[in-house]
Amino acid sequence: MKKHLALLLLAAACLAMSPRPPDAQAAEPSTYFGATRVIVTQAHVSTSTEIRAFVPTGTLNEHCLVTLAESTFPVAGMTVFCAPREPAELGKGVLISIFHPVELPAEFLHVLTIFQEGALRYGAPVFCGVLGC
Repeated sequence: MKKHLALLLLAAACLAMSPRPPDAQAAEPSTYFGATRVIVTQAHVSTSTEIRAFVPTGTLNEHCLVTLAESTFPVAGMTVFCAPREPAELGKGVLISIFHPVELPAEFLHVLTIFQEGALRYGAPVFCGVLGC
């Protein structure tokens, strides 16, 4: 009896400690991918104060999050957004837009943490200047 109780308690502890999505009902464990880091640079500049980078994820799920992790050009007032997009010839994924209150320098680097619910993968960010961005 004690052996069965100990095994039951061990199994319950293992189950409680196993990784799972923050909201198990919103995302099935088989489709949960997690977050990743991406780097955007001057290669993703749209205007002198705007960055537009597309990250292929394989889904158009509207639930996405993006945060600024590190930067060589941090400026008070930077604003970052993410939104699902399917630009021509780039597939399904997330468009990341960063708006700066001042002009960008010739060289900079922003490290971002992104998450999109249901993402199948996180591809390398590319400049998003095509139809659909």
